Amino acid sequence: MRREAAREWFPASTAYPLRPRRFINRTESRFLLPSARGWAKMRGMRAARGRLMNGWWGTVARTLGAAALAAAVSMGAAAAAEPRVALVIGNGEYASLPLSNPVNDARLMANTLRELGFQVIEHQNLSQKAMKRAIRTFGDRLEKAGAESVGLFYYAGHGVQVDGHNYLIPIGADIDRESDVDIEAVSANVVLKTMARAFTRLNFVILDACRDNPYKRSFRSSVRGLARMDAPRGTLVAYATSPGDVAADGTAANSPYTEVLSRVMRQPGLSAEIVFRRTRTEVMEVTGDRQVPWEESSLTGDFFFGGEAPPPQAPADRETVFWESIRDSDDPADFQAYLDRYPDGEFASLARNRLAALTPPPVAAVMPAPPPPAPTPAPAPEPPSTLKHPAGGMLPRPPEPGTGFQDCPECPPMVVVPAGSFFMGTDSGDPAEGPLHKVVIAEPFAIARHEVTFDQWAACVADGACRRRNSDRGWGRGDRPVLFVSWNNAQSYVDWLRRKTGKPYRLPSEAEWEYAARAGTASRFWWGDEVDEAYANCRGCGSLWDGAGTGPVESFPANAFGLHEMLGNVAEWVADCWHGSYDGAPGDGRPWVRGGDCDRRVVRGGSWFVAPDQASAASRTAFDPRDREDYIGFRVVRSLGR
Repeated sequence: MRREAAREWFPASTAYPLRPRRFINRTESRFLLPSARGWAKMRGMRAARGRLMNGWWGTVARTLGAAALAAAVSMGAAAAAEPRVALVIGNGEYASLPLSNPVNDARLMANTLRELGFQVIEHQNLSQKAMKRAIRTFGDRLEKAGAESVGLFYYAGHGVQVDGHNYLIPIGADIDRESDVDIEAVSANVVLKTMARAFTRLNFVILDACRDNPYKRSFRSSVRGLARMDAPRGTLVAYATSPGDVAADGTAANSPYTEVLSRVMRQPGLSAEIVFRRTRTEVMEVTGDRQVPWEESSLTGDFFFGGEAPPPQAPADRETVFWESIRDSDDPADFQAYLDRYPDGEFASLARNRLAALTPPPVAAVMPAPPPPAPTPAPAPEPPSTLKHPAGGMLPRPPEPGTGFQDCPECPPMVVVPAGSFFMGTDSGDPAEGPLHKVVIAEPFAIARHEVTFDQWAACVADGACRRRNSDRGWGRGDRPVLFVSWNNAQSYVDWLRRKTGKPYRLPSEAEWEYAARAGTASRFWWGDEVDEAYANCRGCGSLWDGAGTGPVESFPANAFGLHEMLGNVAEWVADCWHGSYDGAPGDGRPWVRGGDCDRRVVRGGSWFVAPDQASAASRTAFDPRDREDYIGFRVVRSLGR
């Protein structure tokens, strides 16, 4: 019956051969055309469908269709911006030490990349020859895609390093000794060279290949994991774990790294750097810090896997914001500062009038008055360490500016910073650092003399208030600043200090932090405008640890307030939510936690990892409060009662 119906709709005489353009086996497909009766039936069905779509069901269908289209456009918006080409390989069926997850990981990653607009070449369990052919095809596709394209190579499976070079292990590799690796495996450098020859705008190499070495018993060296690779310009190389370490294959359907990465990639509005940083944080969480993903990056542009970047903020009217911050001031120096910066500004005449009104006139000479009578001796002062409470008890006297103290043996040593005012930010051109505005710190406060150290963090862990013994990356613990602490972790630490001491410890506000970092100066760094190897640890500052890791606290001189490493070594969390500029910022030094993006918290001070410009007193950035990095730490503040 079905055959007769088919003949009625598609008689054999209406079959036409058509040769597909890209069929490798050159087979022919036959396309069937309807008969006259078939056309009539189709017209009737089309008319019925039209009547249905004009009714209530049509409204529902159009609404659902529009929603589906909007979701597809949102997910693939970036795909229209530039061609995206990916090669995904998963090898797991090894004769020696097979792996259960690489094929699953490759499928998950391939599906994710397709959703994100990539043209995906997907393979599983390839031999060496097949891997090399796949890489060559990948290179051809990249070249055809053009210079504005984005390339991505993903590999899951075994990988080894020999003499500092990384190799991806194909299925069927016959490796008995280290010298066989170059013959039987595929060098990771082949991938980098293939992508470089295509001259693509951006490239990503993702290696979930740091499993345990299946040939370690026959290798002379005992080096684990993969070696660090220099990322060519415009390239990010991502490892499932730190170079020289081993990643988990996972007990679920996917490895921890690929499962997290594929999920985070889909989130719109995250730059590539944030995607990999957030992946690192989550993998560390699920593996209890046993696996720390790593990247080598020389990206030269922004890239958003899951969607376009948000539109840039309009530049602020810096002069107006400056004026608004001082217009009600009673300090003539504020108006002189405005005139020095904007001598022909919109408010220059008002500033001159205010300056004249606040400047006292010259005093005429007068005859000296007779000496006053001898004063009555004042009563003896109270002991300096205490004050009388109205009820008759004794209260501790707040320490004076410049005083150092420590509330407990395990507590950070603190330094009292005086009250005062300063101009926060800069007009250097970076919207995030401006506009320059006046901030008044009305009361002294105490801030830690240096960043919280591993030893100080360990005391919190020992009391059960801080829940992990953080990795030190092999750089040393003790008096080095603690690493891999999120903003949330830092809050746990200050909560512990409050309970332990009964004192109001907290994170500094961003204004308090910059006031303390500048220590009365207005230059790029507290010591001047030029980089000096004697004062900070940053990439290019010239210190012993530049670009390599942290140094012990108090390795560098203190600023005028007695504070060490406010700039460099590790960047520092502060209390504030992220705002793209200082427009509307409070002028009294309190944390800015209204408005803005409180899903990101401000980080200040730069680190061993960044260039000097990012370690200046004005430089600022923001991270997810869950992010834990090897270049971010914190220091604490304590409010002082009167």
